[in-house]
Amino acid sequence: MAGGQSGDGQVVAASCEAMSDVLRGAEEEENDEAEAIEILARQKELQQAAVERCEAIACVDDSTREVTAIFFEYTAATTSAAALTWTVSREDAGNLLEIGASYGGGSTAILARAAADRGTTVTSIEAVEKKFLYGRALFENNSLPVELLLGSSVSPDDMPTPREHHKKGDRRPLKWLDGERKLAEHHGFGILGALASTRKDIGFVFIDGGAFTGAAEWEALRSSPRLRWVALDDTHAKTTAILLEASTNQNRWRVVYEELDSVGLNVFGGMGYNLHPGIISKDPKGRKQWSRHKGLMGARLARFVRERATDRTFRNFAVLWREPAFVGA
Repeated sequence: MAGGQSGDGQVVAASCEAMSDVLRGAEEEENDEAEAIEILARQKELQQAAVERCEAIACVDDSTREVTAIFFEYTAATTSAAALTWTVSREDAGNLLEIGASYGGGSTAILARAAADRGTTVTSIEAVEKKFLYGRALFENNSLPVELLLGSSVSPDDMPTPREHHKKGDRRPLKWLDGERKLAEHHGFGILGALASTRKDIGFVFIDGGAFTGAAEWEALRSSPRLRWVALDDTHAKTTAILLEASTNQNRWRVVYEELDSVGLNVFGGMGYNLHPGIISKDPKGRKQWSRHKGLMGARLARFVRERATDRTFRNFAVLWREPAFVGA
C-alpha cells in the first residue's frame, strides 16, 4: 500500500515537473516575442529617421524610375536568376525573405516580380543606408511588392572578431570584416532573429548579405518552422559553411541545384569538395564553370533554367530544399 502511494506521488511529481517545464517554455517564448517586437519597433524608428533625412534634401534622383541592375547585381537573363524565379514561384515558397537588397534592381526585383504573380510580397533587409534609400524609391516608383527594411541582419557580437579571423586562418580580406563590423556597430543590433521569431510563415530565404554574417544568419533561420527553400549567393566566400553543412544533410536539407564560376571551382576544388557528378562548361568568355542538380526537384529546376536563361554566365550560387517531413518539425 505504501509502495503504491509512493508510486502515485512520483507520478504526480513528474507531472508537476513536466507542467512547470511547459509553463517555463511558454514564458520564455512570450519574453522572446516581446523582445523581438521591441527590436522591430526600434528598427522602424531608425528607418523613418533615415527616410525623413533623405526627403529633406531630395537625396534620390530620377534614376529610380527604371528597374536596372547595377554594381554586379543579378540580371534577369542569367541562370541563377532563372533558378530564383522557379523557386519563389512555387506555392510552397510561402512568404519571401531576402538578406541583402543592395540597390534593389537585381535579385530583389526578380523576387518581387515572381512574388507579384503569386500575390505575395518580398521582405528584404539592407544595411547600407544609401542603397536602402535608392531601393525604396525604386520599388515605390515601379509598384513592386517589396517591404524594404534598413538594418543589420545580425549584431556585432554575432560576427567574428579580427583575432578570431586571424586564428582561423581565414584568407578573406580583413578589411571586409572591419567594414561589416563597423556597419553592424552603426546599427547597434540585428533584426533577423526578431523577424524569424515573429513571422512564422517565411517559406523562402535568399541569403546574400555580408561575407561574415552568414553563420549567424543561418543560426537564426535554420529552425524556422515553415522554411522550405533557401538560396545562397557567393557560396565561395559568404555562404560556404551553410552549403557544406547542407551537402552532408546534417540539418535535414538537400542541395538540389548548384553552380560555380571559375573562381568558385578553384575554391571548392582546393577544399576537396565533391564535384562529381557535375557538368563542366564554359562561360561566354571561355572560362570554366560547373553546375549540378540532384533529385526530382533539382531536375525540374534545372530544366526551367535551361529553358529560361539566355545568359549562361554562372555565379557561385545554390538552392537548398527542406524535406517536407521536417517542415514544421
